[in-house]
Amino acid sequence: MKAMSLQAARIKDWIQSLLQTGSRVVAPVRVKEDTLFSTLETPEHLVLDERITLKSAKGVFFPQSEVVLEFEAGESRPEVKDIQGFAPQTILLGVRPCDVAAMNVLDSVFAWDYKDNFYLERRANTTIVSVGCLAPVDEFCFCTSVGLNPQTREGSDVFMLRQSDGSYLVEAVTEKGEALLKQTSKSLELSEAQPNADAEDIVPRRFDLNRVKPWLDEHFDDDFWKKMSLKCIGCGTCTFLCPTCHCFDLVDETRQGAGVRRKNWDSCQFSLFTLHASGHNPRKTQSERYRQRIMHKFKYYQEKFGKTLCVGCGRCVRSCPVGHSLLEYLTEIDRLSREAQPK
Repeated sequence: MKAMSLQAARIKDWIQSLLQTGSRVVAPVRVKEDTLFSTLETPEHLVLDERITLKSAKGVFFPQSEVVLEFEAGESRPEVKDIQGFAPQTILLGVRPCDVAAMNVLDSVFAWDYKDNFYLERRANTTIVSVGCLAPVDEFCFCTSVGLNPQTREGSDVFMLRQSDGSYLVEAVTEKGEALLKQTSKSLELSEAQPNADAEDIVPRRFDLNRVKPWLDEHFDDDFWKKMSLKCIGCGTCTFLCPTCHCFDLVDETRQGAGVRRKNWDSCQFSLFTLHASGHNPRKTQSERYRQRIMHKFKYYQEKFGKTLCVGCGRCVRSCPVGHSLLEYLTEIDRLSREAQPK
């Protein structure tokens, strides 16, 4: 299917047709002062192409807290009940390319040595409709610095891009996306349109990614880590808002012989994250914990999967309560790397 044009006056009609497909529609909606991904009930609640959501779309596939099994006491051993219905057919609408890229990154870890079916089945049952960026959301966006494109189609099933007259280019990227447009376009009278070319220069590059890992390879023990972590209070805001952070804990909750096993997000920035039962903690200081965060994203994950564990969405910088800036530190690492090179 060729790229089509969705006129501004017909947007609500098309959204209504998405709601009538029988799939759950998850999209950005306004919640008080924030914009969050939530189940869409009516087209009027949609906040499309205005600003980036406070939280990423990660929670659609990897919820902050979820039950992974139920159990109750048996005569000789516990009786375990698997969870059903956790992956309904879903249309994820209004996702920015950086959040889509994050899902592509997370696919590697959730399908690695153990296949996490909670994540993978949700991925398989979701059609992703992304919206490309026409400009940086603010000064904290740096997707191009980590090798991404603010108008990339990769990872999306349907790609949308706002035009100067308020209409949208709507382009099927995959067979799944083509099927969705065929199902919902009958009432819209979409006309053919030419897709826009990729626009990597929309978001200026802030640092050279190729300089970051070589510097990290040689500076595990460096005063840099202590200096840059002085402001960090270990609250974990950066990890909980990050679209690629994926650490979690499993806990059993029991009551009167029955209970559930629950998966909860965790954070490498918490002081208890690596605390051993013996009392030993291999990352006892905040500088060691923040070093782990940067090393994981720009060194360890790259060595393991060949991908950078950061998509430049800027959420960690934008929402840090003390102004701690990953972007600032990556820019500083780039500078240190250049200064260390022979003249």
